[in-house]
Amino acid sequence: MSFSSEVKEELARLVPRRRCCRKSELLGLFKACGTLRLGREGASVAIEAENSLVARKVFLYFKQIYGLQAQILVRRRQRLRRTNVYMVRVTSSDVVSSVLKDLGLSDPFGETPREGAKRAYSDPDYPKCCSRAFLRGFFLGSGFVGSPGKGHHLEMPVNDGLSAEQMIALLNHFDISAKVSARRTGPLVYIKHGADIADFLNVVGAHSALMTYENVRAYKTMKSRVNRLVNMETANLTKVARAAARQTDDIRFIQQTLGLSSLPEALMDTARLRLEHPEATLEELGQLASPPVGKSGVNHRMRKLSAIASDLRKSDERAAVQNA
Repeated sequence: MSFSSEVKEELARLVPRRRCCRKSELLGLFKACGTLRLGREGASVAIEAENSLVARKVFLYFKQIYGLQAQILVRRRQRLRRTNVYMVRVTSSDVVSSVLKDLGLSDPFGETPREGAKRAYSDPDYPKCCSRAFLRGFFLGSGFVGSPGKGHHLEMPVNDGLSAEQMIALLNHFDISAKVSARRTGPLVYIKHGADIADFLNVVGAHSALMTYENVRAYKTMKSRVNRLVNMETANLTKVARAAARQTDDIRFIQQTLGLSSLPEALMDTARLRLEHPEATLEELGQLASPPVGKSGVNHRMRKLSAIASDLRKSDERAAVQNA
């Protein structure tokens, strides 16, 4: 089972105590995956879901809120994933009209866009419990959240640009940062940051999924930090080893041409320490010196030795050219 399915199953089992919250969640479900149909038998409201628990929840809400005995139809998806699709339908025209009017389905945030701004779920005066319930219902209807082990991604398709703006406002009301992407099928509201996805799961009430998500996120963060430190340490060790090898080659070249005894005492002592301790760092060489020398002092001496070796190599090259 995917992580998104686990989240939806947890949310499907969560039933708010307050009637207004159940109604808000039912509204979110309808806006995400509901349809209003007109036929010979009259009007009907239908909500489709791929999860049987979500369908059972819709059936329960119609019964608890409106006293309706809804129909549950099951069909088999023929393309892509061949899974069952559950449809919960209410067919009584009078009841449908009452439900639509009660839920305000002409606009989930109000009767018109302007009035909706005053009655929006993101309005500070609106009960937060109902705002959370609407988000939970909308996510149950069409949302998707990726596995935390594979990346951070949560998305919810919306019908139009206005709905996308209002959904962004609602998410921002809970300090959740989201963006809108234009797709062929319509706008898509998505969240890409792990902290914002964790906040969303907390807002809609998926607390068990939140713990799983945070544990995986913390593990990935720690693993990334350890890898970064290991890579940094490996790079530093490689840098030290290469520098030490280069310094050793320079000192041996000086030893073969001039001899270390021809060097000033300070340079001669440092050169001998490097030959005796080829794996030591500059700081460690400084501690081995008598008297001890700081890291910058050892580095300064090594640069002088490298300069002497470079001059000797150039002299040998000029002599070879003249002899040729």
